[in-house]
Amino acid sequence: MDTSFWTNQWGDKILFGHGSSRSAGAALCFNDFPGEIITHQTDTEGHWLTALVKTDDAFIILCNIFRYNNDNQNKTTLEDLTKVILELRGQYFTDYILMGGDWNMIPD
Repeated sequence: MDTSFWTNQWGDKILFGHGSSRSAGAALCFNDFPGEIITHQTDTEGHWLTALVKTDDAFIILCNIFRYNNDNQNKTTLEDLTKVILELRGQYFTDYILMGGDWNMIPD
């Protein structure tokens, strides 16, 4: 995992949620971001990454997801991510959430 190389290539801040050398991994790339990264969190398998940012006096929760190839693991991932989002919303009082990533999964 050559995070220094990737960061240099991007030219700005990148947050990483590392998977193994053969699968998973999520990242959030910032380019001339005018705000502040307050906190970020990832799971140990590199299947999701969240960041709380502040810009223009507003808090925004950013999420990137890399799905599993297993429906049960995907369900658990969404449940874990929901807990993290609810904690951040409770601490920082925001309804702004931006999610992206590999969405080849469908929640119930």
